Amino acid sequence: MPKISVIVLAYNIENYLGRCLDSLVVQSCQDIEIIIIDDCSTDGTPGIAADYASKDPRIRIIRHPENSGILWGRKTGVDASTGDYIMFVDGDDSIDRSMCGRLLEVAVAEDADLVICGAVVHKSDGTLGRKSFSLSHGNDRGAYLLSLVSGEMSVYVNMRLYRKELWKDRPYSYSKKCNYFDDFLLTYECMEHVNKVIYIDEPLYHYYENPSSMSAFRLNERGLDNLTLSSRLALEAVSRVDPGMIGRMRQNVLRRIFAIIRKRYPWDAVMGSVKSNGLSGLFEYSALRDTLGPWKAWYYYLVGKSPAASIIICRLLDWKDGNLK
Repeated sequence: MPKISVIVLAYNIENYLGRCLDSLVVQSCQDIEIIIIDDCSTDGTPGIAADYASKDPRIRIIRHPENSGILWGRKTGVDASTGDYIMFVDGDDSIDRSMCGRLLEVAVAEDADLVICGAVVHKSDGTLGRKSFSLSHGNDRGAYLLSLVSGEMSVYVNMRLYRKELWKDRPYSYSKKCNYFDDFLLTYECMEHVNKVIYIDEPLYHYYENPSSMSAFRLNERGLDNLTLSSRLALEAVSRVDPGMIGRMRQNVLRRIFAIIRKRYPWDAVMGSVKSNGLSGLFEYSALRDTLGPWKAWYYYLVGKSPAASIIICRLLDWKDGNLK
């Protein structure tokens, strides 16, 4: 049985998949399996995956009969995994040669359910950045939740090594055709089962800005639905762990939704998705006031009442209020 199951999601990434797999087959920790989930690619991705699998017996390929989305791809990988630990790597990213071994070392030494690292960001202009996070409140479930809600810890599913029990046979909210905000949802649902989490401030994951990735696309109607449904389910997960955190989580969710509105998304389209997913209470004036403060609440109240006001106010906020960008 391999120690780590590395689940690689791949959809039409023929230009990047080789880079990802090159970083996996040379891991210092060789006791891994690599499960490639091909989400019904229509380019050269299947051939590249097959070529690597023919050279390395640790690689398995599972091809979806139809394009099913990121959430379903994660489920397929989890169901097929046999390792003691699980790691997710997007097929257009890569990881440091030491990542599997280093996170496994920490997980075993600390008896941790979850180990998180930082990342190098390869920007589209050729420059490098870095993602660093924090767990300043402690290492147990409640502290981890507080770090997520406050924003000091990322909601990325990648950059993490999970004990298998956090994923196997868990009734997470998997659904087909979901390509937006899947990380946000799964991270909060997984949080419910974490007893101990460790963060190491080492940039071992390599994230590449990819203009053709799902995150680079403008949201469509389905994307708005993904956003608001994921928000509701994440709020439910928080309420099950610590109802006292709901107020702060509402603020987190509202900021996320307003960020979409401020990208010039039609208010009516956003509110339609909000209502259909049971989040209407977030937009009551009292909730806006409590979450954003009286002035910002009044701004967004006007946005909902007047299309012209929404244009003017969003532009003013872009200029004045950087913390909501």
